[in-house]
Amino acid sequence: MFHGDLMLSKCARESMIVLWRIEGFSSTVSPPAPDAAPSTYEPADTRSAFGGRYQRLLQFAMPNTGIFYMRFSLFGQPHQHPILAMGDESGKVLMWDLQKLEGTSEMAQRPMGRSGALISDVEVPRDEGLAPAVMSKATDPLKPLRAHWTIDIPDGDFCARQAAWSVGGEWLVVVGDASTIGLMRR
Repeated sequence: MFHGDLMLSKCARESMIVLWRIEGFSSTVSPPAPDAAPSTYEPADTRSAFGGRYQRLLQFAMPNTGIFYMRFSLFGQPHQHPILAMGDESGKVLMWDLQKLEGTSEMAQRPMGRSGALISDVEVPRDEGLAPAVMSKATDPLKPLRAHWTIDIPDGDFCARQAAWSVGGEWLVVVGDASTIGLMRR
């Protein structure tokens, strides 16, 4: 999934979502000609028609997501914080405010309901292998970031398969096994 000129993808075996970029890629520039595309006959570590390599920028810790088909969702509308959300196998939905990570807003707003109440601000237990969710210049970009918010879905057997935001970001729908649906309002 694109986020501007950057990409987000889920790593099934690594239990994380990765934000990465393709060096030399820009959506404002015309794509290279088809004959410039690398082939499998040319030995290379990576194959990019844009001439660069792939670079991991951030990694979002997403434990309990070893099942192949699990999808995340990115809410992004102009003048609103982009929020990344994904459910796991144990009935939790994890969310990150990407604007907080850019450092453009010291006091980034939390997801709020219409009444002004937080939807959730459950503290994720500390883990030595996880970085705090707020970035600093000293933060290792390859250290997985803990979620800003975690929401527990009451049914303990809920295994989330896909999350999707409504167009305006008021609703987050998480669907799972056994025809289960979690509906959350901001």
